[in-house]
Amino acid sequence: MRFVISTLICLMFAQTSLCENQKEPNNLKPFFSNEYINIIISNAPYPLVYSEEIVGGVNIPLINGKGLWGVCIRNGAGKPMEQAEYEAALLFAQGVTHVRSSAYLGEPNELNQIARKMAPGVPLDHFKNFFKCLENYGISFAVNQAGVRNRDMAGFIPRERLAKIEDQITNHDGSKSYIPGSGATGNIYNPEFLQAVLDWEKALSQTFIDNKAFRTIQPSNETAGVPTFDKWGKESFIQFAKDIFVDDTPALDTNNDGTTFNKAYDCNYTKWNQLEVFTAVDTTKLAWDQPNLFQLDEATANFARAQFAKVWVAKQWANYQQSVAKAVTQIRPDVFVCESSNGSTEGGGQDLATLASQPSIRGLFRNTYMDPTFSIVAASIAHTYGKPLFLTEFNIQHNDTPEAIYNYIAATLPYASAYEWFTMSYIDESGQGDWSWHNIIDWWGQKGNWLGEPYTEWPTGDKLTIYKPAVFDARWEAFPKFAPFISKFFSSSNEQNSGILWVLGGTNFPAARRLVFEAHATTEQAILLQPDTIDFKKYKLIIYFTPYGDHIMSSELFKKFTDFMNVGGTVIACAHEAAKGQDIRGIPNKQYFLKGLVPATHNKIVASYGTDGIGWLSSLNPYLVKQSQNSRVNKFQIKAEPEPMIWKFPLPEDSKLVLIEDMLQPWDQYGKILAWYSSDAQNWKEMPCPSKPFALNYQTRKLLVESDLGNSKYLYLKYSITRQQNAPDYPGKNIFYLSPFGNLSTSLRGLTVTVTNTTNFGIKNEISDGNTLLSSFGALCLYRPDGSVDFNTFGTIKTSDNKNFPLVFQRNEGKGKLVLINDPEVFKFFRNGAVLPFEQWNKRFELLNHIAHKTTGINLPNMNGLHIYKGKDCLLANYFMDDYFFTPEAVYPWVVAKDKYKQLFDMQIQCDVPSDKVVVFDAFEQKLVNGPYIECPSDKLNFSAKFSYPKSFHIWVIKPYGTPVCLYSDGTLRKAASIDSGAFDQTAKTLTVNLTDYAYISTPYQPQKITADGKDLKFDFDNINNLLKVYGNQIPQTAIIQF
Repeated sequence: MRFVISTLICLMFAQTSLCENQKEPNNLKPFFSNEYINIIISNAPYPLVYSEEIVGGVNIPLINGKGLWGVCIRNGAGKPMEQAEYEAALLFAQGVTHVRSSAYLGEPNELNQIARKMAPGVPLDHFKNFFKCLENYGISFAVNQAGVRNRDMAGFIPRERLAKIEDQITNHDGSKSYIPGSGATGNIYNPEFLQAVLDWEKALSQTFIDNKAFRTIQPSNETAGVPTFDKWGKESFIQFAKDIFVDDTPALDTNNDGTTFNKAYDCNYTKWNQLEVFTAVDTTKLAWDQPNLFQLDEATANFARAQFAKVWVAKQWANYQQSVAKAVTQIRPDVFVCESSNGSTEGGGQDLATLASQPSIRGLFRNTYMDPTFSIVAASIAHTYGKPLFLTEFNIQHNDTPEAIYNYIAATLPYASAYEWFTMSYIDESGQGDWSWHNIIDWWGQKGNWLGEPYTEWPTGDKLTIYKPAVFDARWEAFPKFAPFISKFFSSSNEQNSGILWVLGGTNFPAARRLVFEAHATTEQAILLQPDTIDFKKYKLIIYFTPYGDHIMSSELFKKFTDFMNVGGTVIACAHEAAKGQDIRGIPNKQYFLKGLVPATHNKIVASYGTDGIGWLSSLNPYLVKQSQNSRVNKFQIKAEPEPMIWKFPLPEDSKLVLIEDMLQPWDQYGKILAWYSSDAQNWKEMPCPSKPFALNYQTRKLLVESDLGNSKYLYLKYSITRQQNAPDYPGKNIFYLSPFGNLSTSLRGLTVTVTNTTNFGIKNEISDGNTLLSSFGALCLYRPDGSVDFNTFGTIKTSDNKNFPLVFQRNEGKGKLVLINDPEVFKFFRNGAVLPFEQWNKRFELLNHIAHKTTGINLPNMNGLHIYKGKDCLLANYFMDDYFFTPEAVYPWVVAKDKYKQLFDMQIQCDVPSDKVVVFDAFEQKLVNGPYIECPSDKLNFSAKFSYPKSFHIWVIKPYGTPVCLYSDGTLRKAASIDSGAFDQTAKTLTVNLTDYAYISTPYQPQKITADGKDLKFDFDNINNLLKVYGNQIPQTAIIQF
C-alpha cells in the first residue's frame, strides 16, 4: 500500500484513546464529516488582513485581529492543491493563523528544492498557489531558510555565477566546511557570497510581492557563530580591530587612549595588515572549538583573545542578518525578518540582544523545547528593543504530555507575541502510521516520503487521494482552546516591569534563566556594538550580571553606566567578578569598578577552567554505528569501547590542590559514563561512578586531587562511555540519546576545574542578615576601602577565620550610585551546566533582592508564586510553587507530580471593564467564578481561586454583566475557541452568536428560542447563575437567541 504522509498540520490521536502498544485499529474513518468539510471550505476563506499593534511599547503582529498561532511544516507545497486546500481549511477552523515552512540538517531549503528539481508540470507557480491558498484562509506563512549555500540559491541565481563563488569557510586546521546549524550557512565573510545571498533574498521576496500571507523570513536556525581563517576572515578581523582601537598601527597609541592592540592582546604586530585571526594551541581556549568551554584565568592573554574574537564573530553575524533583513524589506517593508537562537551559543555569535539591536531585524525567533524560562529571558530582550518574539519549536513531540503542553503555553503566554508548534503530522484514513510512537512521524525524515520530494507528475482525477485525519492526540486539543488568547498578554508582562534592566555579561544567558523576570534585558556585547539603541533613562536600576568573569566590558558600556548614574540611576554589580580581567581594549576592568577599593583577602585561585553551558561535548565520538528507525531524535548503538575525549589543563607552578567538578548522568539504561584523571596522560586514575543507575537525575560530583599530581605541569581528564555486557543488541535498547549535533547531552552537562595555591577549601561566609552562602572554592575575593573614596556600607561578611568585611559598598556617582556586592558567590545561580538546587538558588536571590530593595526601594520580581496578567476581555493567572523550576517536572515535563495539592489565593485585580458588575468565566474549567457576577467597586475585582502544585493556571474571560453576552464558544477540534461577545439587538431582544459545538452565554433573561439555519438548537439554562449553554450541531453555524 502506498504510504503518504500529509505534513501541513500536527494532528494526532486523542479523541480515540490509544495506548502506546495498541495495534492499528480496524475500520478507521475520517474524523470530519463531508458536510463539515464542505461548509468549512465554502465559508471559511476570506481576505487576509494584516495589522500591527504597538501596545505598551511592544510591536505585536496580528492576522485578522488575532495573534500568530502557528505550526511548523515541511514541503507544504509538495502536494496537490486539492490536498493543500483541504488541510488549510482545517488549519483555519482549528485556530491556526500562521505556518512556518521548515528545513533542517542541511537539507536543501524548501523553496529551492522545488525550483531546483523542477519537473514538467511542477512549476514554481504551484508554490505561489499554495501560499495563495493559505492567504485565502487568513493564514500567514514564514519561510525558515535555516541557512543558505550556493546550491540553495540555484533556482534563482544563475549557476554560472554561483560556480565562481567560494561558499565554504576555512577552519583553523585548513579544512573546509559550512557554518554549522540546523541548516548549514555559507561563507558570510566572502563579499561575493554575501551579495549573491542578498540578490537571492530580493528575488525570493519579489516572488511573493503580491501575497499578503508572506509575513516572515528566518535566514538561519540555531546557527553557531564561527570564524573563517581565509583571506576574507582576515580582512574582516583586521577591520574590526581597527574600528575598536582607532590607532594608526597595532603598536602605536595614536589616539592617546592609553592602550594599543599589541598591549591588549600580547602581540608584536607593526602594521594592521599583519594581523591573523586569533587561534590558540590549546583548543579549550577557543569558543568555536568547545562552544562554552573557556579558560577563565584573568591573567591569561589567550582568554582575552577568545573573547575579542567572539565579539568580532558576533558583529559579522549581526551584520549579515542586518544585510539580509534590509534586502528583504526593500521589496516588502511589512515582512518580519527574524533571527533564531537556541541558547547554547548565546553570548557569542548568536547573542539574541545583539541581533535584536539591528534596526532592520524586526522580530526574534526563540526555540525553547518546553522550557518556559528560555521564553522569559528572550521576552525580556524583545521588550527592551520593542520587537515581537516568536516562540518556535516549543513542544518535544514524543515525551510531552497534554498537561505539560497546557502548562507550558499558559506559562509563556505573557512572554510571546507569536508561536510556532513543532512539526507533527496527520494520520491518514487508511490507518497508516507508527502506533508505538504515537504516530508522530520521525521529523528527521527517515520514514516514507516525509522529506517531501516533489511530485514528477501531479496526481489528478481518479489518481488523486485526499488523505484525512482519523483520530487525534490529546495534545492537539490545546491548539483550538488557546487560540483566542495568543498575543493578548505579551504587553502586560512588559508593563509590569518596575524599571529594571539586566545587562548580561559574557556567555551568561543560561545563568539568567529563572532570574530575569518581568524586567528588561540586554547584553554588554549588544551595547558595545550598538550603543545608542537603548534609552537608559527610562530605568531606575541596572544589574550588571557577571557571575563568571567571562564578560566583555567596554568604555562604551561604562559610559552608559556613568551617564545613567549621573541622572539618578543605580547600578548593582559584583565587585570581584565585574572587575575581573580586561575590557575589549585591554584596559583592566578594575579601573572601572574598584576606585577606592583594594583586595582584603588573597585570591587563592591560580587557574580556573570550565563551562557554564550544556551540551558542549560536540567532538566526543562514540563510534556511531547504527541508526534507529523509529526515533524522534538520532539514536545510535555504541560499541563497547568508544573513542574517549581527553582535555589538557595547564597547571601553574604554585598549584597545590585541584578541585574537579562535573555534572553528569552517570548511567543510561544499559551503559554508563566513565572518567579518569592523570598527570602525564599515561597513568590514569578512575573517578568513581555511582553504583546505582538512575535515569533522569543529573548529579554533581566533586573530586579533590592533591598528592597525585606531584610537580606536574598539566592535568589530563578523560571521558568515555561504555555499555554493560548484558545489554541487548537491537535498536531502541542499546542506545544513548544524542541531540541532532551528536552531543552526549544526557551524559555530561558541565565541567569545572579549579586550581589553588592552598589546601584550604570549604570556607564559609556568614552574612549578617541571616543568609549563609558557601563559597565553592574557598577563595575569598573580598575588598576593603583604601580611604580615598567615601563609601556607604551595610551588611557584614564574617569569614571562617573571624574577620569581618562589608557586604555592600555604595559609592555615589552624580545623583545616583554604584553598588558593589563584596561576596563573589551572590551572582552564581548557575554552575556546571545547570541551575543550582532551589535552596541555594533562593538564598542568593533573597540576598540580591535585599540589596536591591535597600539601595533603590525596588523589589526584584520572583518567578515563584502567583502572577496575574491582563489582556483585552481576559485575565491570565500563573502559579509556580516554590521550587517548580528546580524539580524533575520542569526539566522533564512529561513526568507528572504524584503528590498534587491545591492552595487557595485571594486576589484583588484592577479591572478595566466599564461596569460595576462583572462576569468572570473560567475558560478552561468552563464555569463561572463566584456566581452570575462579581461586584466591582472602584474598578477593583475581588475573588478567590485554587491553584495546584507544582504549576497551574487559570484563564478568565471578563465581560460586563447585565446585557446578554457570549463568554466563550467551542475550543474543540472542530472549531477554535472564541471570546467574541456576539451581537445583541436591543430592539429585537436577540443575541447572534457563531458556534460549532457549544457556546456559553451570560444573560439575566431566560431564552425563549434558539435557532440556527431555521432549526432549533438544544440548550441548558442555569437560572441561579444566569448561565446559558447552547449546543451546536458540529458544523459551523450562526445561532440566533431570542429573549
